[in-house]
Amino acid sequence: MKPFLNKFSEENEYPNGCAYKTHAFPPESLPENVKVIYMFGNPYDIVVSAHKKMNHWGSTHHFHLESDKYTPNDCVFKEDTMMLYEHFDAWLRPQSFPLITIRYETLFKEETRQTISRFLGFNFKLPAFKERQANWSSHPRKEEFSEIYSDLALKIDAADDVRIWE
Repeated sequence: MKPFLNKFSEENEYPNGCAYKTHAFPPESLPENVKVIYMFGNPYDIVVSAHKKMNHWGSTHHFHLESDKYTPNDCVFKEDTMMLYEHFDAWLRPQSFPLITIRYETLFKEETRQTISRFLGFNFKLPAFKERQANWSSHPRKEEFSEIYSDLALKIDAADDVRIWE
């Protein structure tokens, strides 16, 4: 078992009780015992966070996102190279497998945790809350990248904080 999957097709069996992380697009189908959690968040914070390490692991991160749009340095400020729009649209819709979508910023709310527990079928506990270090509001290039991601930010603002897709 690998804790990180580049693509869902890398794994043939999904044993009960195992958790995997991926940044891949949703697969067409999964075994009946698999439940998926898709987490999304403020795209401006995502861009600022990713940019901090872009030259260190940007190429690998883009590969995990199934994006061939990577270029070093400031690419994420000029274009949606991580394909955040496409990922959001692909995941926030009914799938052929059990899916819960969660807004990152609401993860530690009691209502969100209760919904996750109901979805998973057991009492879900989180580690202690840590403040997110990315803060787009004071970033010197916020005007530039907020123009690129503003439509996505509106879509994300309109989405449910947590939703079980039946």
